[in-house]
Amino acid sequence: MFPVTVYTSQLLFVGIVGILIVYTLSKLYLHYRAETTHKILDELNSISLPLIVLGLYLLGTDIYSQMAYSSPTYYGIGFYAVNALFPLVLIMAGLAAYRENASYLEHVSFLALIGGVISVYYGLAAFLSSTYTVSSSVMFVMYVFFGLAGVLSYPASEIVEHLTSPSKKKVTFNRHLVMVFLWFFVFVGSLLALYLWTTTLPFVSY
Repeated sequence: MFPVTVYTSQLLFVGIVGILIVYTLSKLYLHYRAETTHKILDELNSISLPLIVLGLYLLGTDIYSQMAYSSPTYYGIGFYAVNALFPLVLIMAGLAAYRENASYLEHVSFLALIGGVISVYYGLAAFLSSTYTVSSSVMFVMYVFFGLAGVLSYPASEIVEHLTSPSKKKVTFNRHLVMVFLWFFVFVGSLLALYLWTTTLPFVSY
């Protein structure tokens, strides 16, 4: 039997991670508006431990499920294969945030960009090869939104580095849009993950 409980718990934890990121992005914006950008690194440090712990849980369940179960369907393997990159990015982002150095986020966000592109492709391929249901459509949109968030995390890391630099220049309108879309994609993706967590997941194979 496919491990529905593990699978749905991963959806729950992905949703929690997303809400946590949205909360942190909101606080970073408030610091920017209040011109207290020197506190941004403190905010990054405060999110480091939750990211590492949640990332370790997701990575552990990924490894366990890959070893213990198999499924020929795209959505059957879910987060256990392609999206194993997601918890690795979380752990590395948490470690980078703990160091309170925004420049460390550049390479982590570049890895997130690669993972985001893979996630969009994976979600599209899975959707086209599966039987249409409401849940499969929601899963597809969730993959796309988290994938786009991963892509935007790369320019977002440069914006954070810009804000924490000694120059403290104003953020351009285009960079504002990057942060707004990143916030939106993560927020909606998180809500979709939590929605799927509350459903029976009819596309899971047994």
